[in-house]
Amino acid sequence: MYGWSILMVYGIPQVLGYHGTELRAYDDLLGGKNEWRNLNQAQLWRLLAIRYILVGDSVNVPGYHHVLGPVVNALGRRTYLYEADSPPPYVRVIPAAVKGEADRIIPTLLDPRLDYDRLVLFAPDEPVNPLPVDSMPHPSPARAQVAAWEPGRMTITLDPPPPERSYVLVAENWYLDWHATVDGVDAPVLRGDQTFITVPVPAGARRLELVYRSSRYRLGRMVSILATLIVAGFLVGPPLTKRFAPGLNHG
Repeated sequence: MYGWSILMVYGIPQVLGYHGTELRAYDDLLGGKNEWRNLNQAQLWRLLAIRYILVGDSVNVPGYHHVLGPVVNALGRRTYLYEADSPPPYVRVIPAAVKGEADRIIPTLLDPRLDYDRLVLFAPDEPVNPLPVDSMPHPSPARAQVAAWEPGRMTITLDPPPPERSYVLVAENWYLDWHATVDGVDAPVLRGDQTFITVPVPAGARRLELVYRSSRYRLGRMVSILATLIVAGFLVGPPLTKRFAPGLNHG
């Protein structure tokens, strides 16, 4: 109902992004780039933290209720707004994890028998060694809340804190330039449930800080600035030399 990057201008995140530059792992989870075959799975909507749906006609979506519409939006399109009956969590505390074959993670996530609040899945190459799991654990009594959020930075509080080692999963794509601290101590940022930011936290953890910081971007920016200055020097230097050279020679 809103094309291009209109919603992004107002700080509204979209499941399908804005510019078609999403990560391959995310595309695979949704069922393929520009196909999104798996988006018809209501189970997946909860993992993606989809709270609102914008459509062009009245629909019956289990677990969602009509909030507004029909109204004509700024693009002149008739629009209906639906909201989840129970808003899915943007961040959750998960008590246990398992590592499995990479090609089995997505089918397992789409299985309605899997409880996202009890288990997080890791690919074999993730640098984590979870404790063995022989049965589905109980949900964690810990609760995560987003205390502060801005692009590239999040503060998450855990109250009550987890009574044992757990995992905090955020409904945002993992990328290698995310960095985390738990109660001020550096912590690894893992890729859990195929594509999501996942941070192991110890028992009693209370505060998680996430920041997106790229040393390669800073290096690239410095190189670009230096290259621009060098090019500017070559363009400006010769004319200035010719302008002042006669005066210098006369002196």
